[in-house]
Amino acid sequence: VQTCALPISERKDRLEKIGVVWVINSKYWEDMFILLKQYQKRNGHCDIPQSYKEGDQALGVWLSTQRQLEKNGKLDPERKDRLEKIGVAWDAHSKQWEDMFILLKQYKEREGNCDVPQNYKEGDQALGVWLAHQRDFEKKGKLDPERKDRLEKIGVAWDAHSKYWEDMFTLLKRSEEHTSELQS
Repeated sequence: VQTCALPISERKDRLEKIGVVWVINSKYWEDMFILLKQYQKRNGHCDIPQSYKEGDQALGVWLSTQRQLEKNGKLDPERKDRLEKIGVAWDAHSKQWEDMFILLKQYKEREGNCDVPQNYKEGDQALGVWLAHQRDFEKKGKLDPERKDRLEKIGVAWDAHSKYWEDMFTLLKRSEEHTSELQS
């Protein structure tokens, strides 16, 4: 019987250098992480729909699985840290809401109001539709109170039609007052 004189650590290093993967799941995770980094670099974010595929790889499903593992406290801390460093948000819905709220604040700074037309888009984001959904949630009593408060603080009117009517009435009244002053 012949024994190998190399220590186990050196054997392992030599095998890894020629491509041996000890945990197949680890190689798969690394490959998917690389795809996610490429997506992030191309798109500037990691907000991937669950149905998204990168080539033949279900990248959206993989990311959704990582989020579920994190939620359940089962995601390896090193992996969690790596995902966070490239911008993965664990609660995708909250991040999306925050992103849309920022767009609404920018709209208000630019336009002077939060009267976003329903068909209005800010870039590729349907800001008008999003605001209409927030109004609908508020009407049904399903809007988070903190979110409602934040929207009210920047000037969102819950009944857009009534606000529009009041705004038009105010303009008409000013016009009448101005006409009266000119006639005097």
